[in-house]
Amino acid sequence: MLLLSILTHPSSSYNTSPITTNTPGIGIIARVETEDGAAALSKALTILETQPDILINNAGMVITQETLIPRGGVERTSSEWLNALNNNLTTAFYATRIVMPFMRSAQWVRIINVTSVTGAVMAARKDIGYAAAKAGMVGLTRALAICW
Repeated sequence: MLLLSILTHPSSSYNTSPITTNTPGIGIIARVETEDGAAALSKALTILETQPDILINNAGMVITQETLIPRGGVERTSSEWLNALNNNLTTAFYATRIVMPFMRSAQWVRIINVTSVTGAVMAARKDIGYAAAKAGMVGLTRALAICW
């Protein structure tokens, strides 16, 4: 069994070496909000000579202090906008792109995308990037379902 642990917060360490524990499975920590991070994850899978059985895209920005969460409407900076999309949507795209060849060759595609009611059903005040990214997750899920 393969466990992929994907870190998205900028202060997270960047390490694609395997993690071993006393539990069955292999863990890989990778940051996949950039193509370089995704390439490192792909390389780690190749080195380990393993393929994922199930992908759960549950990445997103989680910060415990309200003051650290970048918020804003259309007045937010381009960097804040891109960070919201990268942390909450691009990570799922890159992780899916990495595992899809393995899953297609095994003829066993199991991808679970975790999203929110934010974006698809409602929106939170001053959180335009998060809402857009979560609505994008719904679109990504639907598109993957018909084109795998």
